[in-house]
Amino acid sequence: MKLFTCLLPTVALGAYCNGSPQKNPKDNEMPILSDEPTFVKEVENGRLYNVNTGNNVVTIAHVFGTPMEMGKAHGELLKDTIVEFMTTLFEYLLNEITEEINNHIEPNLPPSFVEDIAEGGIEWAMDKTINITAPYTPDYFNQEIEGIARATGLSAHRLQQIHMFGEITKGACSMFGVWDEALASGKGLLQGRTLDWDMGGPFRDYPHITVYHPSEGWGNDFINLGWPGWIGSLTGMNDQLMGISEIGALWADHTFGHESRHGIPFTYLLRDILQWDKSLDDSKARVKGATRTCNLILGVGDGKINEFNSVRYSYSKADFFDDKTMEPGPWCIEETQPCDWHPHIQNAVYHGMDWNCPNYSRRLSERINEHWGNISPENAISDIIAHTCTGDVHNAVYDLTNNDFYFSVASPHVYSGVPRNAYENSYYKLDADKLFAEEKPNL
Repeated sequence: MKLFTCLLPTVALGAYCNGSPQKNPKDNEMPILSDEPTFVKEVENGRLYNVNTGNNVVTIAHVFGTPMEMGKAHGELLKDTIVEFMTTLFEYLLNEITEEINNHIEPNLPPSFVEDIAEGGIEWAMDKTINITAPYTPDYFNQEIEGIARATGLSAHRLQQIHMFGEITKGACSMFGVWDEALASGKGLLQGRTLDWDMGGPFRDYPHITVYHPSEGWGNDFINLGWPGWIGSLTGMNDQLMGISEIGALWADHTFGHESRHGIPFTYLLRDILQWDKSLDDSKARVKGATRTCNLILGVGDGKINEFNSVRYSYSKADFFDDKTMEPGPWCIEETQPCDWHPHIQNAVYHGMDWNCPNYSRRLSERINEHWGNISPENAISDIIAHTCTGDVHNAVYDLTNNDFYFSVASPHVYSGVPRNAYENSYYKLDADKLFAEEKPNL
């Protein structure tokens, strides 16, 4: 797990990331599942289903209404699971932070954060993160958290603390968007998002999807793949044929400029894209106009115009890239070495594991080129993602033309078979049109 990376000084500038995909990876030959979700129960503003992926059970909660009503429904549908996950997660993260402090207090942590912990402890330092992000956090996030708290008995303050961990933990993930001539169909947009995060923590044990159906005036319907009780967004798509991707940029370079702790938490900004934006232009305006925080690579796809952009994202930068302008390239690392590992590909934008990450980006480019002109959800899953060996916790492929949501999750810790990363497991295909058409319970 990469703790504190949003709070770290950028020690990785001018360096390459470590690691590489397996030398002889295998195709993912697991079947793509598509059975209808199984109904579990319903409450006043919510309905719960689940799906069995063959290696894990994923809960799917439909929530309706205002932010408070949606949060309350979420809590009522999954009360025991939310309490268990959030309690386990908080204890685990505190232990991880303590270990990071003990092992890396110099020189990796900025003095201000070390001083915060020394003055009041880890929880006090996290509260300070809540306070400095509060001016940039829309109140509807707090309303939804309050709804979950009322339904579960958890402290709203504790839930806020947990959601701030998104600002100090980032995964080494991957993304791609391919469109039109690159596809087997010849027309459309396919977007991939893989989450390589913490396989040691509880994340793999509690996979969950929330499908939001906000009341009129509260935005779009959207799908949020994450965990029970988690309201920020890392992976999802909305009813406007838009999808999001995200990568932590630990191995950034000088082009990113500066980071900051003062701004909107990035998981909330990504959630706002899903909830409010109707076009790529909307998202460009949102990201450029936001008070941003740490170094990231974001991705936004718009299936109405068949266009995908990646974003160099930091406190001081919000640069959008298409297939002709994608960076890093053609030069990188302080403009001293050619980026032959990150070539431009027509009708494709991609990033493997980080910003300056040659081994993964090269493999991802090779797999996209291998299938260029014939790319489909099926071979994106079986070959492109599987051979890049990316996405250990969860993965998603958004078919933003046919409005289908493909996802896979890792095996849980207690899995009786051979435990697998998400990219090795079966994917589940959900019809997003059906998800968004779910009717509110009539209770």
